[in-house]
Amino acid sequence: MEETEQYLEKRIKQHKYDCRNERQYTEDKTALAKHHFENGHKFRFGDVRIVDAEINGYERKLSEMIHISMRDTVNIKNDTDGLSSVYRIIYVVAGVKNPKLIVDDYEYLINRKDHASRKTMWLCSQYHKIKCKSRIITYGKTVKINSSHNHPPKVPDKTHAIPQSVTILRNI
Repeated sequence: MEETEQYLEKRIKQHKYDCRNERQYTEDKTALAKHHFENGHKFRFGDVRIVDAEINGYERKLSEMIHISMRDTVNIKNDTDGLSSVYRIIYVVAGVKNPKLIVDDYEYLINRKDHASRKTMWLCSQYHKIKCKSRIITYGKTVKINSSHNHPPKVPDKTHAIPQSVTILRNI
């Protein structure tokens, strides 16, 4: 997991080069190459995908830190030292009629949109079933959590969900 301004193919080539046997004892290896040599793991360089794209360099670096902190990666974890706990990944399950948000393993459904303020109000998906009153408001890349849940989280299926890096504001 890393951010780069380079073309993806060029960065993959650099990683492949770093993982060659003659580079095993060099000092200037990436975390990926160190992991390869220390653990014997082989990486599938043909199976690489872009998880986020940001034009702004600061936002790209921030997005990288968020993705590293939320996944089991081979990155050196000090890559995330500058990351505040307010930045998180949420998941958007797109749907024309019923889109969903997944925040902290809780699912939310759209309650209403306020087009004037560009805010969307969301209800916990368990509202009708067990009267969970947790609500969130989204605007831009900000998620404001207004109340807590009356039930434990249930790990939802994120197979078709799109990860988004956001700022979380908790008002509970």
